[in-house]
Amino acid sequence: LAVINLNVSVCFAQTATGAAVGAVPLLNLQGSARDLGMGSAFVAVADDGSALFYNSAGLSGIRNPEVSLHHNSYLAGTFQETLSAAFPAGYKGGLALALSYINWGSLDLRDSSGVSQGSFNDTDIGLTAAWGMEWTRGFSGGVAVRVVQQKVVNDLYTSLAGDLGVLWSPVK
Repeated sequence: LAVINLNVSVCFAQTATGAAVGAVPLLNLQGSARDLGMGSAFVAVADDGSALFYNSAGLSGIRNPEVSLHHNSYLAGTFQETLSAAFPAGYKGGLALALSYINWGSLDLRDSSGVSQGSFNDTDIGLTAAWGMEWTRGFSGGVAVRVVQQKVVNDLYTSLAGDLGVLWSPVK
């Protein structure tokens, strides 16, 4: 099962949401503390390696290699780990990769009558690759591709998502 989500994020901080984001919650939970704290506003700044999650065009400004590991703890034993790396590619812009894992904790399993069938653990794993390049002075474009695998009880679901990013920076 493949779900394709086209998300164009431009510098005035507009993000797209829809069925794909609701069906694949990992797409909403990625990033660093800085960009998660800024919310959708990070789309307009996107100036570090975590730009691959919000606006891949921001990777055009990567000047030094970056490697980061992020841990998020949520309620009910849910936690997330994200490893990302971004690299300058000279006149070709910047490249970034990320690997994310989320464990949703222990959940109760019930049949259609509400009778307990025990418990289970759900997990999601995601891989993101992105590239951004400055096309003309102050105007950058980028693309990101995400593959997410969700485990729900005994079933595995794989989703594919793609983002296009545009960033206009009239002044430094």
